Amino acid sequence: MAAAQAAAKQAGEAIAEPVEGLAIEDAVRKELGVRLEKQPLPLPFLILDHIDETPTEN
Repeated sequence: MAAAQAAAKQAGEAIAEPVEGLAIEDAVRKELGVRLEKQPLPLPFLILDHIDETPTEN
């Protein structure tokens, strides 16, 4: 990581400094008094195995 930062400085690119603060879970608990819980949920998904660039007639 340090090598990447040094290369970015040499190239003249701006580097964002890490921001210190509360995690989102801690901020919600502190400000709203609510605890967030992770729960696995079934989500629908579609897998595309192959796509032809030119459509074929039905």
